[in-house]
Amino acid sequence: MNHPLPRWISNSIPAFFLSKIFGQIIRIRNKRFDTGKTRITKVKNPVISIGGIRAGGTGKTPVTLLIAQNLKNLNCPTAILSRGYKRKSEDNLIIPPFQSVSWEQIGDEPAMMHQQLPEAWFGISAKRVISAKQLENCTPPNTVFLLDDGFQHRSLYRNLDIICVDESILEDKLIPVGFLREPADSISRAQIAILSGNEQQLEKLQTLKRTLSSQFSQTSFFILIQKKDCWVEAVSGKRSSVLPYKNPVAVCGIARPERFFEMLHTEEISPYSEIIFPDHHIYTEYDIKQMQKLYSQGLVTTQKDAIRLLNQKVALNSDIWYLKIKLEFENEGSLKRFNKIIEKTIFNA
Repeated sequence: MNHPLPRWISNSIPAFFLSKIFGQIIRIRNKRFDTGKTRITKVKNPVISIGGIRAGGTGKTPVTLLIAQNLKNLNCPTAILSRGYKRKSEDNLIIPPFQSVSWEQIGDEPAMMHQQLPEAWFGISAKRVISAKQLENCTPPNTVFLLDDGFQHRSLYRNLDIICVDESILEDKLIPVGFLREPADSISRAQIAILSGNEQQLEKLQTLKRTLSSQFSQTSFFILIQKKDCWVEAVSGKRSSVLPYKNPVAVCGIARPERFFEMLHTEEISPYSEIIFPDHHIYTEYDIKQMQKLYSQGLVTTQKDAIRLLNQKVALNSDIWYLKIKLEFENEGSLKRFNKIIEKTIFNA
């Protein structure tokens, strides 16, 4: 199991006690919400929360995009409420459909979603109740609110709680020993749990699904498989099913870089070098110049990294490509069951 801190710190007695204290604080906080001692605000629009109990890397953003596309097919306008992590502005922002906006204003993940869902509304604020109340007054009456990374943001009432977990959920520990924001038994608070991974992990995910389903019988579990959608040339937007390089430099600044590199290897791409930056890394001109020194066959990255790379006001060559991924349910029956829950939620709200 990976650790958020160096192993010698994560395995230390002080880290163990901090983890215990953190767990007690979270349980007290959750109990206050459960008993009504902490206020929960409800808006007139249906709210679907997509979140997790692990700090990063469980596929929350792709799931949010998948649900937004589902709502689009149902002719339901969508408003996405996000904190806008690592953005340069702290203002509460409402972004109407088709309005141009940079990642510096709203954060890299909302910017990536805005790029793929230009017709959606966006509310960006650390206090998402504020965004929800503002959007309630300016969006069409049948708009569905998607609360991005909202599992811990309990001050806003949600009609449906979706939690994204990965294959490490049963072995992981609470921060700072592990990556968990909440104890694993918090899964019981969600109506839907999404297990995501690549095709090579399918058997392991199916076993995990059976185990978790027996422990959390009130939660519906679904498996989503991450697959390559296409390659996109970052500057021009040109798409291709095949990357024009076999040995590019691969760079990313995401929570789970190993997943990106695994997908490259699945595509039989052998990077000349693999460069890892922290999640949400803000690229500098120096970073880019150092990368350009390394590659002679181009550079590949993630879609989220491409958003940040293209907004750094530095010269970028057109031989930078990013991998666009898609999510697919393990079978048609799961897809229909999932869609039925979404439809029931929004039409009965």
